[in-house]
Amino acid sequence: MKFLTTVLFGLLLSTFCHAQESILNHEYKKGAGKIKVTSLFSSLPTRGYLPVQVEIQNNTTSDRVWNLNFDSTDGANSWGRGSGSEENKMQSSYGLSCAAGESKSYDLLVPIVAMFPNTYGAYNNDLSLALEVTGSGLGDLDGYMGWESFKEWSSVLMSTDLAHKNSSDLISHICSHFSGYAGGHFDFAGEFQPSNMAGDWRAYLGYDAIVLTEKDWLSTSPAARNAVLEWNRLGGHLIVFSEDTEIDLNQLGINVATASKGARRSFGRVDLMPLEKGFKIDPKSLTKLIESKRPQDPFPVQLAEHYDSRDWGLYKSLKGAGFQPALLVVVILVFGILVGPINLFVFAKAGKRHRMFITTPLIAIGASLVLVAVIIIQDGFGGSGERVQLVEVRADGGEYKAYIKQQQFCRTGVMMSGDFETSTHACISPLPLERSRLSRVTIENSGGGGAYRISQGENGTLAEGNWFQSRSQLGHYLEAVMPTRGRITLEGDSSNPVLHSGFDFPIATLLYQDADGVWWSSQASVQQGAKVPAKQITEKEAKIALRAGTELFTKELRKLTVDKLMQRKGHFFAITTEAPAIDTHSAIDWERTHSVFTGPVVN
Repeated sequence: MKFLTTVLFGLLLSTFCHAQESILNHEYKKGAGKIKVTSLFSSLPTRGYLPVQVEIQNNTTSDRVWNLNFDSTDGANSWGRGSGSEENKMQSSYGLSCAAGESKSYDLLVPIVAMFPNTYGAYNNDLSLALEVTGSGLGDLDGYMGWESFKEWSSVLMSTDLAHKNSSDLISHICSHFSGYAGGHFDFAGEFQPSNMAGDWRAYLGYDAIVLTEKDWLSTSPAARNAVLEWNRLGGHLIVFSEDTEIDLNQLGINVATASKGARRSFGRVDLMPLEKGFKIDPKSLTKLIESKRPQDPFPVQLAEHYDSRDWGLYKSLKGAGFQPALLVVVILVFGILVGPINLFVFAKAGKRHRMFITTPLIAIGASLVLVAVIIIQDGFGGSGERVQLVEVRADGGEYKAYIKQQQFCRTGVMMSGDFETSTHACISPLPLERSRLSRVTIENSGGGGAYRISQGENGTLAEGNWFQSRSQLGHYLEAVMPTRGRITLEGDSSNPVLHSGFDFPIATLLYQDADGVWWSSQASVQQGAKVPAKQITEKEAKIALRAGTELFTKELRKLTVDKLMQRKGHFFAITTEAPAIDTHSAIDWERTHSVFTGPVVN
């Protein structure tokens, strides 16, 4: 009986996961064709993008276009989110054509709404992705995918073979590990097929960890491996299980400084773990590893509470300036006097009360015009703000890439349009700020019921909706991977190093830790292409300089920079306010960009 129960549970679990992967699978009547929409992962990410494959078969005699409209929502009205909460929505649309008598396949990256942590005691967040298919002339269709995210647990992906062998033990352990878990369906991880993984880093950005075997890793395409390694450098945790006790990470094509079983890679982490007989893994050790190496990052959203005046230096320095309500109060008081006693006793005095039907609307219109004029004069059009960014530059191993984490805060006046296109293909998320009359997105309002739309622009990400609202305080977080030729080159001997800047902007402070752990610094600003002799400094002096350069970062980003990245020997830190950043809305005057560049020094 126990064996039969175990088998039935396993079949139920695999059936559920399979249902999660299929968003829509429909065969039209009279053999007119088929459409199949499949998620490559069985779980929804907590932000970013979901890789989706669309297969269309057109057996008719006419060329047709299928319009796919996706709505990603965060279930803000579900139990535990608060009675006044509105769900946040991310929308996207795709027009997919298929000629008569042909079959086509498309790979999509579907934007997913950022999940904000709830503050009302619920343990789960319900994420959903709804699909509407129209325009083919064969009838409208609907599809759906849902996922219940446990807020105390990371967002994890696991290869199908590992999941099928270990899901039961992992789920049992994680439910007992979190004794306060309130029930409902819970999975340790979403599943994926290694042979069918996306070749774009944005597809993995909403997941904290990816777990797979050595054979899984080697069976993925080169493009998929490269995308996972880019995600790993941005902060993801890659865990590879192997039965070969002699193999190391470099032999798997994962570039690390030493041939070890575990190492930090830029902002992320990679670990090589032993695989037990029977394809089994130890639930306790894996859970502990994922928890202990959780990325120190402004996202995932479980860490979003750090965006307030206590922990975000940029917000603390800028939040109080800009808006002066005194003039608005004066206008409202004058309006009240005009529309009340003056209107009643002067404009429409006794015997002429009928004039109120004319004077009251005129006073209201006039007050509205004055109010708009005051707002425009006081706040102007567009807005102003500042940005901070932490950039890892890899000029080693043939990468030549920059891994960018950017935080920005702005105050807006009158925004004629909230639409914009980023200067490069980036992932952008709204940030929950400290509650105030001007903060549109907070933890308390569960994101404020924002409606967003993302699509592919000519040069970057095309964004529409509530990203930039009028008369607001707004924060955003962006991540991107970009090609670069920037680098810091080391010349001279170990006792008299000379640093050469390959960046196309001046550097205010340049720090360098050599292979022996000795710290060096430029004693003046470093111009583009310049070579400067370095002077030896103490570790304490280096830490003071780096803390000053990161004082406007959030707490988690400061900890990542000062506590983790400073430990790497042979690496540099370049602090500047002259570097370019990822551009968003052109109506915002980004007055300063505070940047910290880091990476290995090239000999």
